[in-house]
Amino acid sequence: MKETINNIRRYLDKCDLDAVLVNSTNEFLEEYTPLAENARYALTNFSGSTGDVVVTAEKVYLFVDGRYHIQADMEVDHDLVTVVKLQTGETMLSVMQKLLPTKAKLAVDTKKNSVLRVEKLTELFEVFPLEENLINLKLQHVKNKIEQIDTAFTGLSSEEKLKSITKDIAEEETLLVTNPEEVSYLFNLRDFSKPYTSKIRAKAVVKKTGSKYFFDLAEFDRVLLNLNGRIFADKSTLTQFEYDLIKNNEITFEQSPVQKMKSVKTEKEIEHLIDCGAYYEGGLATDITRVFVKGQPSALQKKVYTTVLKMFLHSFNYPVCEGTTGYEIDNLARKIADKNQIEGFEFNHGLGHGIGVSVHEYPPNLSKNELAKIKLENNMCFTIEPGLYNKKHFGVRLENSCYMKDGKIHSFVKMNYEKKLIEFDMLTEQERIWLGEFEVK
Repeated sequence: MKETINNIRRYLDKCDLDAVLVNSTNEFLEEYTPLAENARYALTNFSGSTGDVVVTAEKVYLFVDGRYHIQADMEVDHDLVTVVKLQTGETMLSVMQKLLPTKAKLAVDTKKNSVLRVEKLTELFEVFPLEENLINLKLQHVKNKIEQIDTAFTGLSSEEKLKSITKDIAEEETLLVTNPEEVSYLFNLRDFSKPYTSKIRAKAVVKKTGSKYFFDLAEFDRVLLNLNGRIFADKSTLTQFEYDLIKNNEITFEQSPVQKMKSVKTEKEIEHLIDCGAYYEGGLATDITRVFVKGQPSALQKKVYTTVLKMFLHSFNYPVCEGTTGYEIDNLARKIADKNQIEGFEFNHGLGHGIGVSVHEYPPNLSKNELAKIKLENNMCFTIEPGLYNKKHFGVRLENSCYMKDGKIHSFVKMNYEKKLIEFDMLTEQERIWLGEFEVK
């Protein structure tokens, strides 16, 4: 690790740079990048799903959100790595701006950063493409095991989906689908052979006259070089490297139509989404969290558990109306936490996230983030997962996978809560009625 850090610093000196960004993502910009492909892990030994590194001449900064503060402290060598613990509402870029010189010269791997991210970095720093491979990864050959998902689970065939998203483009125009979850959704394909995901690793070129997906990114890049006519792309999933290949074309950047389509589930998908914390034959993710206690709980454990339960119950029963957003529901959960404040315990993550082919997808979103200000629609699926945590004591999170139907939030399961952890005197009569709806008869 020390030699790799020294190698990066020699590169900084040779190229007259202030810093290098080391990503946790691979060229597919996956959230759960296999550790063998994760340069950040190779550099720091931190194995969390997200969190990037900035290396300067003096420091190695590892940026992690509230989910990983403790894990990062346990896994890194603090003589070499400084853990930067982002707080709720704080972004990596805003903290980077404080830590680096004004208009610092920053090198980034253009194959592992989206156009949107490079744009945001360019607003704060002088950004340069990384021209050398500074971290050697022992990449393993990954064999794909692709399955076609039946329309009994998806509700729509791939042909129907392709026809829908190409109806407004001309024959000579091209839509690039560069997010693997969207490609998986669009072509009704899944790969169940890998942990934490059912998506296939592919990118796609979609045209009215015919569409094709690519597992080989070198082949995908060659196709990009030969595209003519207007190109539609989503800058949040198109890498800067891919953009550089097509930038001489007429490009229209917009939200991927596949992203919106897959966020609103079909009736078949809703009929099939069980909340058990695993993937199943339809290839859609689930997410659930329950907390139990061995023996008799302390008064503090009961107070924290009951407060988190109140946060969930009020969020789940939010009076949804036309235009309600996840931002508003997240705000309600935080008001409940503040009203029942417990010293030393923090709610340091978003209330929930969209769920589909990926366990974390957008839209929708329930958080303090600007992304959460998109309205919730019928058949959107998402989690509600409030939590309170104290590093010295314990944490409690209660999570259900939910969906919108007829203007009301529904849960996919009604799994009981741990009664001996509930301080019933803290619950109002209305909260007790809400809680009763989760009793398995």
